[in-house]
Amino acid sequence: MQLSIYDNYTGLERNFDFFEIDHNYHSCDMLLVCICQRGSASFKLNLHEVEVTKASFLFIAPGTPFFIIESSKDFHLDVLAIKDFATIIAGNDEYFPKLNRLLYQIPQMKISERQRCMAHILLSYMKFLLFQKKNENADAAKYTDEVLSSYLKTMFLEICKILDENDKCMKPKTRTDVLAEKFFKSVHKYYTTNRNVSFYASELGISAKHLALVINKRTGKSPSDWINDFSLMQAKKYLRSGNKSVQEISYDLGFSSPSHFCKFFKDHTGMTPMEFSKAPLFKSE
Repeated sequence: MQLSIYDNYTGLERNFDFFEIDHNYHSCDMLLVCICQRGSASFKLNLHEVEVTKASFLFIAPGTPFFIIESSKDFHLDVLAIKDFATIIAGNDEYFPKLNRLLYQIPQMKISERQRCMAHILLSYMKFLLFQKKNENADAAKYTDEVLSSYLKTMFLEICKILDENDKCMKPKTRTDVLAEKFFKSVHKYYTTNRNVSFYASELGISAKHLALVINKRTGKSPSDWINDFSLMQAKKYLRSGNKSVQEISYDLGFSSPSHFCKFFKDHTGMTPMEFSKAPLFKSE
């Protein structure tokens, strides 16, 4: 996993490659978790304008075009950039729809002052660990990777708790919301045995075309993309654990053969299963 942490990002005075303030769209191939520590700014995500103020999270999905429209002079942002975050929450299927909601439905979320301080402390410590890891041997680095994974998961669980608390104050769900939630629950249940979009449409009592419209509207991704994502997430968990062979993984996930699974995995990750299993969990920049 590739992980970068940028703190003390301040308004117009300091830019990163994906935060150039030139009113042109930019994008990053990593998940960006931004915490506003002070001040405020207006962001453009895709075609939508989002206001970010002190003590708020902003989640930017990989590949999402965005730019900063304007910011206050005291604007200060901490940024956590993560590639392949799903590996951290693999095995906890109930969290995946929450990550989807944060990225594609509720990209901006207010938090309390205590939660803001906690997030800043976690990011600061993770940045220290990444710096420390550069001078560690392979054995020590493995422990550091586990600690980083634990802190990332801790932050995500806190965000999930905030999301659940906010849900209690939200307006009633639309039919589109209900269908999207039912789709994700159905994928959780059947993705190891069925990757056919028509199957999930039938489970919901709608056409495959209608399902595609609903899921694209709510997430910006197709149903087949999400079904593949679930298979990839579980495959990565198995490969990281080292407890199953490629052959066992391929059959557990419902592939007709190991060669079919290997082709699927490489097409979506750019690596073979064996290359992925041997790659370092965290790669800091």
